[in-house]
Amino acid sequence: MSGHTPGPWRIDPRPFSGYGAVHVSGGQYIVAKALGQTQSCETEATANARLIAAAPKLLKALQSIVASLAEHDDEGMIEHAEQMIAARTAIAEATGEQP
Repeated sequence: MSGHTPGPWRIDPRPFSGYGAVHVSGGQYIVAKALGQTQSCETEATANARLIAAAPKLLKALQSIVASLAEHDDEGMIEHAEQMIAARTAIAEATGEQP
């Protein structure tokens, strides 16, 4: 595992410091503060928070897809596909491991 705060992560609904920050929580811990490009851009901050909150599920889904495809790659063609390399690179970046 990657050592990150376990999911599920959620957007914390409590109001914060008035400048568009949206916190993402994992259990009782804040794991991220999402901002927009401007301090008053709450819509963008919320969109960023949704993406961050989905990260543990996205990582798990991508790991599952890669494992399933690799398991059914009888001819070794999928292993070297550009998409498989990109998926493994993304997993490695998320987990801090080598692709």
